[in-house]
Amino acid sequence: MKQFFVIFIISFCSSSLVAQDSVQTTKSSIHFDSKLRLFASQNMFLGNSVFAKEYNSKIGFGVQYYFLNVYGLHLGAGLESQYFTAKSNEDFREMEKLNFLTYEIAASYEVPLYTKWTAFPSIQFGETHLTYKSESDSDQTAKQHGFTLKFGSFFNYEFNPKLAVFLGLHYSMYYNSNLRANAENQDYFGKGNSIQLSIGLEID
Repeated sequence: MKQFFVIFIISFCSSSLVAQDSVQTTKSSIHFDSKLRLFASQNMFLGNSVFAKEYNSKIGFGVQYYFLNVYGLHLGAGLESQYFTAKSNEDFREMEKLNFLTYEIAASYEVPLYTKWTAFPSIQFGETHLTYKSESDSDQTAKQHGFTLKFGSFFNYEFNPKLAVFLGLHYSMYYNSNLRANAENQDYFGKGNSIQLSIGLEID
């Protein structure tokens, strides 16, 4: 995790230092291009999984920083946290609260729509850590980790060249291949597909 943030900070500083070189009339095919997304999100799990059947989704938060443009493809990294609560405390004693924490890399492409509207189709892949806690105690009672693949699009409304608001719609797939359980329980506890809605700000 520390290495992730070191790379993130170095990338942020590097892009800031060379920003003046990147903003030219004719840009090179590969150049630094700073875009910061801050957002709130809501995940709705689908199908037959413990996340869909036994937990209610609460609000989540995320940040993504795109720092490199490669032939029009924006590349970056991010961090997302999503909270859940158990539907029945009786069935999930000591595991009433659940948090998804994902460290991700991301890529998106700019597609102009209307005068002030722009779509950013995107794909994200990351390592996800799940922690379970009881309702009465802040200490974690269980944990697992796997990987999340997410694809969809952001839709920006531009106020000015430096500031935009956006809505996001993504399909997310979580998978833990190392869960120690039989095949049925591995799918039930170690997989989860969801629709994610998000709203936030983009600062260029």
